[in-house]
Amino acid sequence: MTDILVEINGVRQVIDESLLEKTEGVVDNENEYTTWTEWRLDGVIVKRGAHVKLKKNVVADGIAAMLN
Repeated sequence: MTDILVEINGVRQVIDESLLEKTEGVVDNENEYTTWTEWRLDGVIVKRGAHVKLKKNVVADGIAAMLN
């Protein structure tokens, strides 16, 4: 049994993760590698998490493109 902090109708509470539906996904392209997780209770998202790893400095590349 793993407890997880969620927000249901604006109220934060701890709930057993086994009661939730967990969905995971990945975005992998030339700019980023992102993994994400969503937890749902009765079809409603009650928690989201994401980890983003940039593969290159997209901010600096954008600024450099504007200067050229």
